[in-house]
Amino acid sequence: MKRLIAIALLLAGMSMYSAEEQKTIADSSKTLDASFAKVEEEYNFALEAQNSGKAEIAAKYYAGVINSSVNNPELRSKAFQNLGVIEHTSGRETMMQKPEESLKFFDKAEKDYKESLKLFFRKETANNQQLLLNDRKKAEEIIKNRKEMQDKLKQAQEKTKNAKDKQQQANNTNDKHEKEQKQKEANNQAKEAQSAVQDYKNSAEKNQSQQDMQSAQNAQQDMQKARDNQNNGKTSDAERNIEDAMKDLGMDNQNQQNQQNQDQKNNQQNQQQSEQQKQQQEQKRQQAQQNTQSALDKQQQANNSQNEQEKEQKQQEAQQQTQKAMDSAKDYNDSMPKDNPQKENAQQAQKNLEQAQQEQKKDDGKGAEEKLQEALKKLQENKEKKDDSKEGEGKEESKQQMPDKMPDIKEGQASQPQQYNDKELDKQGAEAVLNAIADDQETLGEALKEKQKDAYAGTVEKDW
Repeated sequence: MKRLIAIALLLAGMSMYSAEEQKTIADSSKTLDASFAKVEEEYNFALEAQNSGKAEIAAKYYAGVINSSVNNPELRSKAFQNLGVIEHTSGRETMMQKPEESLKFFDKAEKDYKESLKLFFRKETANNQQLLLNDRKKAEEIIKNRKEMQDKLKQAQEKTKNAKDKQQQANNTNDKHEKEQKQKEANNQAKEAQSAVQDYKNSAEKNQSQQDMQSAQNAQQDMQKARDNQNNGKTSDAERNIEDAMKDLGMDNQNQQNQQNQDQKNNQQNQQQSEQQKQQQEQKRQQAQQNTQSALDKQQQANNSQNEQEKEQKQQEAQQQTQKAMDSAKDYNDSMPKDNPQKENAQQAQKNLEQAQQEQKKDDGKGAEEKLQEALKKLQENKEKKDDSKEGEGKEESKQQMPDKMPDIKEGQASQPQQYNDKELDKQGAEAVLNAIADDQETLGEALKEKQKDAYAGTVEKDW
């Protein structure tokens, strides 16, 4: 309502326009005001979705507001800010588990905050930006510490393995003098391994990683047992203790991990092969359909021909093309496994083509034409089934993402960081809007329609 008052004041001073021109401008102003209300409605819906934890839906509608509110920098600024809050929150939620991924969220949030501040300075946005810098620093520190912990783990694993190798060598040596020398080396290596395990434990405590702390604690206890047994001359027991420490450090899982990696690689290769097979089957289906369509065309030409010589020539071409269709349909059918649900149609198409050929040999052109049509229908059904499946998936996804209805416009709400308040247009802004309407009302109307389309497409302008 305030916008209409501001626009009306300007209209009162526009005596330069004729009565008809002033009416056109007034009508366009109403249309523009309605579009403003629609954008406010979308913003309020996005805000409700965000407060309800539906971040994806909120982000979609904030993007629509950004695209549709080019003449309202404050509302646009708030939409950018709230988009930044969504990304910022996601970064915080993933920071401890996946700090590398959280940095990607923080990068997006920073772009949104900066864009918001460019359009309209707001203290809350500036505070959010400062919090973001602090969170980014935390994430980078977590990444640094975890890398350090992994390095400590690798050192502990290497030292422990060396301790086992040295102890094994000492146990397998028969020469007394050499055995004593090897045992000293094994004792020293066990000491180094115990120290490396302690470093790993300290790093795990720094990272507050309970799993790593427990692994390091168990390995430390086993290494202490190994050293006690070494000092007491129980070297075989010491070797077993060191092996237990290696298991505590995850070294017994290395082969299992390698096998899992290989299995994953094999699965990926199998998926790629499956996709390639599907593509090849579709190509064979298309070829069979194309040949069958060609055979049908030739058969119809033969059936419709009045000249006997021409009819005989067309019938011969139809028979030749039917043979090609039979070969390609058989190739398509053979390419599918027995459990493929589309195989039944492929088999039926092949059977129909064989029947069409038999009708041709009996000089029954109409019968051949009917069988060719049936074969073509079965081949087309296989493609339609595939397309329907994809369309169903798309509809389900759309149903999950789109809301049931748009909310009513909220009026008289208190000013909050994530709340839009209706403000009166300033004189300069109102004049710019009116000038745009006066210059080209029709173009503006089309532009507004396009902006509404963009709003529902959810595409954020890449203007940062």
